[in-house]
Amino acid sequence: MAQNFTYTDSDEMNIIAGVKRPGDKETPLSELLADQKFNGKLHAVTGEKALALQADIWSLPTAKKYCNPSTDCYIKNVGVDEKARGKGLLGTAVAELCGNMPIYLETHTESKVALYGKTGFGLRETSDYHGVPVFAMTRTGA
Repeated sequence: MAQNFTYTDSDEMNIIAGVKRPGDKETPLSELLADQKFNGKLHAVTGEKALALQADIWSLPTAKKYCNPSTDCYIKNVGVDEKARGKGLLGTAVAELCGNMPIYLETHTESKVALYGKTGFGLRETSDYHGVPVFAMTRTGA
């Protein structure tokens, strides 16, 4: 059954993620941003770079190269609130959202490459997209 791709862990919104799984429908970004609580938390945990690219995400050359939308989970952006970091929420969310399917994600922050590496992702490519760094990462399915 297709679902909206946006995920939060609770009303506290300690973690927020935009994820596209095979068969999921996408909620228009404008609809998501109309919710002020969601909008504020999205800015706080994912940052402006990720938000700016959210609507244009499938035009990233790396996404087309490394993600098969019919089989892969695509983590479009993910962020953990600063006060909730270090509690394993990222790994828990990735497991809940994507299960054992192959996963593609990109980060625009070099320091996060090591963080994602700890959850099983490998760096595939580093590139530039309209002046924003893109670190394309994948994790194979189990």
